[in-house]
Amino acid sequence: MKKVFFTVLLAGIVAFSAQAQLQVGAKVGINLANQSSDVEGYESQSALGLIFGVPVRLMLSDNLAFQPEVSFMQKGSSSDYSFELPGVYSIESSGKGIINYLEIPLMVQYLFGNGDIMPFVTAGPSIGLGLGYSSKGESTTTSIDFFTGEETTVTEDYDDSGSMEDAGLSAIDFGVGFGAGAVMGMGNGAVIFQVGYLLGLANIYDEGDAKLNNRGINITVGYLIGMN
Repeated sequence: MKKVFFTVLLAGIVAFSAQAQLQVGAKVGINLANQSSDVEGYESQSALGLIFGVPVRLMLSDNLAFQPEVSFMQKGSSSDYSFELPGVYSIESSGKGIINYLEIPLMVQYLFGNGDIMPFVTAGPSIGLGLGYSSKGESTTTSIDFFTGEETTVTEDYDDSGSMEDAGLSAIDFGVGFGAGAVMGMGNGAVIFQVGYLLGLANIYDEGDAKLNNRGINITVGYLIGMN
């Protein structure tokens, strides 16, 4: 599946670039990652992730561009989880989980104006290929002796990492991205600044009936150089 996708993507780029102005560059940024879940007792907050990417921008007209890219993107969340079985035991945990992805967004941009600084809006699908995960945090378990009522509390720190399969996560994520930004001519190329939101549509949790979806607000800056 990965080979087919990359073949189609490459063929599309070659076909477009034969007729359109081609720009290639690099970008860096951050992802204010979060996740949504239907697991009872699960509450998530944002976690800071990194973004490094290679965008390929094809100017289809003066105000329309197609920008596929290959990026390293970190998704995940900081989370709190609590569960209690009254009179028996309770569990409370907090931590941060980061999932590394090879992210491939296929964005269409519409640019406004025709000056040296052109604002734009952008949208398109995005596919993420999971590379692995890491998590760290603290878990506290309190158990109650049925006969004596005595409580025993155990607190443990955890620091774990591994493959997507190890974590019970799907290796494929799919979502839709939206954003806005500006392109500013500089030297032989252009600086591009963008603020976007990636809405994950795929349930990345592979075990049981629970649902887990990625979310994220991303802020990036990059530099593009014309190739033709």
